[in-house]
Amino acid sequence: MTRFPALLLACLCLLLTHGIAGDDVVKGDRNADRITELIKQLSAPEPEKRDAAVAELKKFDVTVVKPLLHTAFGDDAEAGILAVNVLEDLQVVEDMKVVSAAEDALLKITEEGRAHVARRAEAAWDRHFETRQRRVTEYIRQHHGNIWLWREFPSLRRDDVNLDLPHTIVIGKDWTGGDSALQHIARLDSVQIVYLTKGHPVSQQSLAEFRRVRPQVQISLRGAGFLGVSHGPHSFGCQISSVKPGTPAAEGGLEPFDVIVEFGGVPTQTPDDLIDAISNFSPGDQIKVVVLRDPIMRRDFNGFGRWSIYQSALYEILNQPEPESVFLPIAVFHSMKTEVTVKLGVWKSPQ
Repeated sequence: MTRFPALLLACLCLLLTHGIAGDDVVKGDRNADRITELIKQLSAPEPEKRDAAVAELKKFDVTVVKPLLHTAFGDDAEAGILAVNVLEDLQVVEDMKVVSAAEDALLKITEEGRAHVARRAEAAWDRHFETRQRRVTEYIRQHHGNIWLWREFPSLRRDDVNLDLPHTIVIGKDWTGGDSALQHIARLDSVQIVYLTKGHPVSQQSLAEFRRVRPQVQISLRGAGFLGVSHGPHSFGCQISSVKPGTPAAEGGLEPFDVIVEFGGVPTQTPDDLIDAISNFSPGDQIKVVVLRDPIMRRDFNGFGRWSIYQSALYEILNQPEPESVFLPIAVFHSMKTEVTVKLGVWKSPQ
C-alpha cells in the first residue's frame, strides 16, 4: 500500500516531464536547440538530410515559425525556399496559432523577401486560398459570428467575385473568438464590411491593427437590433436601396426607394442618423418609422425622376432652406408620408 502513492507520483512526474500532447506536435520552446540544428540542416549538401529536416520541422509548434522566417530572409536561397515549403504546410495544421503565424510569415516574405523566395511564398499562399477561406469561415461561425455572402447583395455583385464568398462579417456580444477575430477576417480577401454590434469584445488595439492591414475594409459600429435594409443618402432623409427578404424591414412593410425621415421619433436626415437611431433600441422593440413613399415615382421613374418637382414642399415641411424649384402644395408632401411599424430582430446570417 505504501508503494502505490509513490508509483502514482512517479507517473505524474513522467507526464509533466515529457508532456501529454502526443508525438504529432513537438513543443518548440523545449526544443530550441533541436530547431536550430534542423534549420542548419536545411543547408546540408545531402538531399536526404534536407528532406529529413523539412519533415521534422513540420512537427513543431508555433515557436518554429520565427526561425523559418529568419531562414527565408537569409543568404542561402535553397534553404530559404525549403523554409517556405515548411511554412506552406504549417498553414493547414489544426493549431490556429501555428496557422496564423505561418500565414503572417508567408505574407511578410511575399512583400519583403528576395524575388525568387518571395515568388515561392506567394505561390504557397495562393495554393491554399480555398482552404483558408473555408477554415476562417468555419472559425467565425463556430465562435458565434455571422457571415453574409456576396449573393445576399444582388446590387453589388461582380463578375470577378465568387458569390459564395463572405462579403460582410458581423461580430456581437456573443462572440467567443476574442481579439483573434479580426486577425482571421483579415485573411478573407472577399470581405468588404465588418459590423461590430453593441457589446462586442474586440479591443481597440485589434481594431487599429486590422485597419492597418486592411484599410479598404469598412468597419462600422452598430446597435444590437437588426433592421435589414441597404440604404444611402437622400436630400430629405435616408433612402432604402434594397430590403432583404424575411427581415424585420420586409415584414414591417418597408420598401425599396422609401426615404426614411424618422425612426422611433428621431429625425433621420442622413444614413448615419438612421444607424444611430437604430442603436437606441434592442431586438424585439417595436418602432414607428416614417417614410416618404411615391408609388408613381417608383413605377414610372425607378426611384429617382419625380423628386425634383416636390422639393419646395418637402424642404418647407422639413424646415430646411428652400431651393429654387417648382412649388407644389404641401398636401402633396403629406400624401407621400407613410408610417409603418417594424419589430427589430437580431443580427443573423441567412445560412
